Formats: sequence, structure tokens, C-alpha cells
Amino acid sequence: RYRSIQRLNCQLVEQDVVLKTTQLFYGCLMAEKLVQVQSEGLNTARQHLVQVEAFNREGLVSEFDLLQARLAVAKLDPQLLQAQNTRDLALAAFRQQIGSSDETVTPEGEFTLPPKVEITLEDAIQQGLGHRLELELADIATEISQLKWKAEKANYLPNVGLQASAALYTAADDFAIEGDDFGTSYSVGIGLSLPLFTGLSNTAKRRAAQHDYLYTKLQQQEYEDLIRLEITQNYQKLRNAEENYRVQTENIQMAERSLHLAQVRYENQVGIQLEVFDAQTTLSAIKLQYYQAINEVISATRELQKSIGIIL
Repeated sequence: RYRSIQRLNCQLVEQDVVLKTTQLFYGCLMAEKLVQVQSEGLNTARQHLVQVEAFNREGLVSEFDLLQARLAVAKLDPQLLQAQNTRDLALAAFRQQIGSSDETVTPEGEFTLPPKVEITLEDAIQQGLGHRLELELADIATEISQLKWKAEKANYLPNVGLQASAALYTAADDFAIEGDDFGTSYSVGIGLSLPLFTGLSNTAKRRAAQHDYLYTKLQQQEYEDLIRLEITQNYQKLRNAEENYRVQTENIQMAERSLHLAQVRYENQVGIQLEVFDAQTTLSAIKLQYYQAINEVISATRELQKSIGIIL
């Protein structure tokens, strides 16, 4: 049983390592996407600044519009630097997690959605209660506590000992041994010991063992309740993340369309520069929310799989 406990504890640690490594892996991909979004926003702002400077030289826009365009570029420069620093920190944390000191090691992969988990909440709870390693550990601990309690109760029972022996001997006085010189002896003994007074030590040990047994049973039930709650939370978290991803997918399409219309309106002297700035800022923010929604779906999927007992 103790070997089984150590084996299960090792599997629990492995699950935690896999989950954390996965989260750090996709965190690095998320940080790289952040750098890309900030770079695209900065490039768009710089292109817009070139257009505004050309319009200003021709007297089509005011100096205020020119200053606003330059200010937009100046604001995006430190944001890009911060995104790059965040990416470097994420890479450092990932390398430390996998035990690598090679600075060239970087996560490679597509930042895409994992396969959808098609399961109902009730089935997820039942699967979790049947496959979680924590419950198996709690069941073993309860069994061990019960065995200890039974052993302590056995100290009150009388100990009965049975001893028997058989011997074959000869009574011959010389070296000439005849067939009828041999004899046989038998003996049987029964012993009985009963603890009359042990200073109440046996009583204390029995009560302590009984307390430990009842405590482990209650703890096992508590584990089941916590696992039900954990699975419910992770299930709802995944469904919310999937819905958020759907909404962000629609938002990013509308934001791209809005930026295109704002640029066309401004180039045709119908709109104002502020509309372009707002559209650029909105698109960058929604892109970050879009990628963050993908990361949330990935993380929530892994957490739900772990909580229902799937080996990651």
C-alpha cells in the first residue's frame, strides 16, 4: 500500500508538471502574438503618420492632426518594448520549467484551439470521481487506517498459543540396535494470555486509531465534494472561454472593417484623424483579446481534462 501511495504521488506530480509546462508553452506563444500585434499597430501608425505629413505639406490637414499622428507613434514605441520584455520573461520561465539553459530554445507551434471537449457536466463529474488519483490515495489511506484500528482492537483479545512435539528415541546401551529398541513420545501444550491491565495505554491507542480512521473517511468524502466543485468550475470556465472566443472572433472582424472605413473616409477628406486613431486602438485591443481568448480556451481545456482524471 505504501508503494502504491508513492506511485500515485509521483503521478500527481507528473500531472502538475505537464499542466504547468503546457501553460508556460502557450504563454510564450501568447507573448509572441502580443509582440506581433504591437508591431503591426506601430507599423500602421507610422504609415498613417507618413500620410498625415504628406497631407500637411499640401495644407490639407492641420498641425494638430500632425501632432496627434506623431503622438500615436510615440505611445506605441514603449508598448512594443514592454511586449518584447514580457516575451523574454515568458521564455526564461519556460526554459527554467523544462530545465534548459540554452537561450536558443523557444516554443514552436501554432496558436490554435485544441479539439473541443464533448462531454456533459454530469458525465464529467462521474468520470472525475472514477479516475482521480486523489480519491485513490484517499481510499488507500482509509484502508490503512481501518487496518490499524482493527489491530489496536485486537490487543483486547486473548492470545492463544498451541505447541505440539513428537520425538523418536532409543534405549539401547550398546552399539547393537534392534528394531524394538525405539520408542516414541508426544507432547501437546496450550497457552493463554489475557491483558488485564496495561495502564489504559491500549484504550488510548484504540481510540486514537479509531479517530484516525473516522477522520480519513471524512477526508475522503471531502475530497469527493471538492472534486465535484472543481470539475463544475472548470467545466463552466471552459464553456465561458469558448463563448468569449466566439464573441472575439466576431469583434475582430468588425474592428478590421471599421479601421478600413475610417482610413478611406480620412483619405477622402470625409472623416477626421481621430476616427482612424480610435479604429487602430480598438483593433489592437481586440486582437489582444482575441488571442487571449484562445489562450483561455487552451488553458481551460487542459484544466478540465486534468480535473476529470485524463492523463495529460
